[in-house]
Amino acid sequence: MEAFAKRALQMAITDIGTVRGTTAPTYFDRGTVDAASALEHVTGQALTDTLRGVPPYSQTVILFPPWPELFVSGADRPHGFEDAFAENERIRNALTRLEYDVFELPKTSVEERVDIILGATGRT
Repeated sequence: MEAFAKRALQMAITDIGTVRGTTAPTYFDRGTVDAASALEHVTGQALTDTLRGVPPYSQTVILFPPWPELFVSGADRPHGFEDAFAENERIRNALTRLEYDVFELPKTSVEERVDIILGATGRT
């Protein structure tokens, strides 16, 4: 898990670098905070130490909570819903400690979620 989190962190940092300086809106599915949170959970390495020098995201971060009715375990997602819920809480806590404004996406239709995301990010 530690090696996975470190690799995920490096990939997320690379992703941020590819869009720096652009004006187009960019949405990330997972990222530096998720990976740093996982690394903190596994190793105890402080989130702030891991992210020192890493460019931040926008002030508002949209959090997609686990949705029991849509959650499916399988080969690509071997952990259960309880694990997903616990991970979501760790990420929410990490975002709060890093002073991001966390916007939790409500559980509604895809079309409504798109409208909500665009509205929350000023992209309507």
